[in-house]
Amino acid sequence: MASGNAYDEDDIPRFCERAQQVFKAQSARYFVHGLLVRGATLELWVFERSGAYSSERLDLAQRPDLLLRVLAGSNLMSDEEAGFDSFVLRAGYITFHQRNMFHLRVELIATADYIVRL
Repeated sequence: MASGNAYDEDDIPRFCERAQQVFKAQSARYFVHGLLVRGATLELWVFERSGAYSSERLDLAQRPDLLLRVLAGSNLMSDEEAGFDSFVLRAGYITFHQRNMFHLRVELIATADYIVRL
C-alpha cells in the first residue's frame, strides 16, 4: 500500500516496482493485490507477471467504510485468492522420509524480472 496527499506522477512506477519486488521474493505467486491510497482516493490493483490492471479512483470521502471493507476482505482471502500457488507445499527443511516424496527448503538463490515494466 502506498499513500500520499497529492498525486505524484512517480507514484505508479514506484508502486509497480514494489509489486515486482514481491514477485522476486515470492516466486510461487501468480498475482499480487495492491492498494494505492492518495489523499482521499483509493485504487485497487492486481499485478500479474504479464502486466497490471486497476479499478477507477474510488472516493473515500463519499464512502468512508470502503477502505475498511477492502482491508477486511483481503484478510479473509484464501491463499489461492491472494495469488499463491496452492500446488507448492512450503516447509523449512529437506527430508526424504518417504520414498516418493521430498521437501525442499525455500531459499531464494537467483531471480529474474518476470513482470512487464509499465
